[in-house]
Amino acid sequence: MHVSPEPAPAAILDQFRRVGFRSLTPFQQRLIPLVFRGRDAAAETAPGSGRIAAAVYTLIIGYRARSTAPFGEAASPVAALLAADSDEVVQATREWARFAKVLGRAPSFSAVGDSDDARREQRRLGAGAAVVVGTPGRIIDHLRRGSLRLETLETLVVSLPEGEARESFVRDVQFVLEKCPARRQTVLLGRPPLAGQEELLALAHHPEIVPAADQADQAVPAAGAPPCEAITLEGADREEALVRLLLSLPSTPALVLHGGRTGGEKSARRLRDLFLRAESLPPGTGAPARRRAIAGLAAGTLDALLVPLPVPDDLDAGDAGLVVWLDLPQPREARRAAPGSGRLVALVGANQARDLAKLEEAIGVTMTKLDLPGDAEVIRGALDRILDRMAEENPAELSRLTGLVRGRVPLLRRTQLAAFLLKAQLPRFAARPALQQPAVAPQPGRERSGGGLRGEGGGRREGRGEGGARREARGERPAGRPTSREPAGGFTQLFVSAGRNRRVFARDLTALFQERLGLSAAEIGAVRVFEKYSFVEVASARAAEAVQRLSGVELKGRQVNVEVAKRKEEKPAR
Repeated sequence: MHVSPEPAPAAILDQFRRVGFRSLTPFQQRLIPLVFRGRDAAAETAPGSGRIAAAVYTLIIGYRARSTAPFGEAASPVAALLAADSDEVVQATREWARFAKVLGRAPSFSAVGDSDDARREQRRLGAGAAVVVGTPGRIIDHLRRGSLRLETLETLVVSLPEGEARESFVRDVQFVLEKCPARRQTVLLGRPPLAGQEELLALAHHPEIVPAADQADQAVPAAGAPPCEAITLEGADREEALVRLLLSLPSTPALVLHGGRTGGEKSARRLRDLFLRAESLPPGTGAPARRRAIAGLAAGTLDALLVPLPVPDDLDAGDAGLVVWLDLPQPREARRAAPGSGRLVALVGANQARDLAKLEEAIGVTMTKLDLPGDAEVIRGALDRILDRMAEENPAELSRLTGLVRGRVPLLRRTQLAAFLLKAQLPRFAARPALQQPAVAPQPGRERSGGGLRGEGGGRREGRGEGGARREARGERPAGRPTSREPAGGFTQLFVSAGRNRRVFARDLTALFQERLGLSAAEIGAVRVFEKYSFVEVASARAAEAVQRLSGVELKGRQVNVEVAKRKEEKPAR
């Protein structure tokens, strides 16, 4: 491809950003210069690599302002993109329109295979097209009809499908290549592995192979690009996941985009109950209310604005420091649903991996995978929000209430009162047994340090009075059989053969005991999770039942053993 000079890397990045991409993917960085040099290439692509955007960009820039007059009744293009399926034809057409609008001087273009109307496609081809995009089957159809000729083809880009469809696809491509000039540039794009597959590599002439590992080693030149992250819910409730996310993050205006079936007002009420200033813009909201809500998001006076997809024209996602996809948008809506700057977090269901990959490709990013914030992060965030709201309250009113507290609550119980009110306000987080204070008396003359929360799994650290407890709290298993400390009165401590190495946390164990045994919160005591095992305190009257019914059950994909924990032997007197 020598029609137009190769742009500088900074110019390529600037053009992609103008179109709406946040940065170049490693795949695009590696492939685009290679295509501009006229080399044949075979590039392994991963989900979200942006292969269609890269192909469309090189064809527009490489053949700028080229138009091809029809050869009689048949179009004779200079470049063609063979798409894996009709969906990819639609995607390529959409990407072409975006790039052509921003870059200008785009060559004449025609798509075939995106619909069943072959006659209309034939009329479009008859008007002439410098670049043609279509499935191999439809390209062959037009070759046989005489509405398409490939004698002048200079560049052929082939996007290979996955799985069993690849074999028949390759046969169709071989037929198309027989109609193309022998001297041409051929670029193969496909999922790994391509290396070693001679039948595929034979489609190009001594192609330069770009392995997926090579792409991963490349540095993304978009320094300081805003983060894009995804949280897999794994059965968690979307509303609770949204609450956890917003409370655990620093205070910043958040635009929450949700599908039509998700109740935005219900989620907004839940957020308001947890000290967040949230509003919803359901369809039909009046213009004054919409303007006030959107202005509040831009000014930072709102913590969260919930808006149904697609993003309305009067709303700019760039006004929010954080955009949350409570539901995944359609690929055609992804560009407007992603902020040009700021953070993007997507809440992804366990069966939505393929949908997320399509969205990553649509906006040209690979999202970092995150875990759902734990109880400790949520409570810390709630406390920060309370302190922020206190600064906004009327000082005189707070002083009056402070006087009432002083008159009614003893000094030493005021902290307990604050904890009780927090527990009442955050019942799904603070009221969990895993967050109770340990029933171990502090050593004389030393402040107890065991009541702290641990962010990983919602467990808690033990007091630092004994070296063995310190080792267990760090995840180090002591020599021999794991032992337990003395449980609180009326409780029996059980040993569970699962720990953090299986991604088992205190909330998982609490849910297991409550669901399988029907235990109430009062019948579950302290829950301690270590690296390879855990201890759970249950009411002594239910301990035997727990051992009998829970031993051998499956937790996080593996069976667990439950038995009464052995007591730590006392050291002999010296």
